[in-house]
Amino acid sequence: MKNLLILALFGAFILSCSEDVEKEPEVVKKEKEWNRADYEKEKAEIIKLEDTLIKMGPDPNAKEYSQKLLLKTVEFAENYPGDEQAPDFLFMAARAANGLGQYTKSIKIIDRIIIKYENYDRLVEVYFLKAFTYDEDLNKKPEAKKVYVEIIEKFPKDPLAKEAKILLENLYLSDEEIIKKYQSQNP
Repeated sequence: MKNLLILALFGAFILSCSEDVEKEPEVVKKEKEWNRADYEKEKAEIIKLEDTLIKMGPDPNAKEYSQKLLLKTVEFAENYPGDEQAPDFLFMAARAANGLGQYTKSIKIIDRIIIKYENYDRLVEVYFLKAFTYDEDLNKKPEAKKVYVEIIEKFPKDPLAKEAKILLENLYLSDEEIIKKYQSQNP
């Protein structure tokens, strides 16, 4: 009896799934067009917000636009995770969060990029932002050290690896110690 009930429930599940597949072609087509329209609209809004922020420079209203950009870019990546621009928009979101002083949120977004988009062409920049955020904004030197080392190991030929090495060498030095170090190297 128990097996018969399980079989009946499984059959009902299969039947309900097949009903979704058998939609009328016009309905499916309208849904795809609607999604495409939403996609284009969301993308255009993000680009417009970014352009506006760039043109604004240091402006009191920049914070409001940065917050909107942060929300829109994260929303886009959630709605279209397979889109080729999703990691770009997430990186934009991480920088916006950083600019808003939301450093922990920035790190979470960065980690999402690192995990989900391991072939992203700007990954070294993502790692660098993570290390720099730990170093300068959160003052978490051990975490920064770990990420600087990752940059050097994963991207040894990238110019940011050279920068990471310099920052790593000076990680635990005070500003005064860094000045003295460079003055003694360049008399």
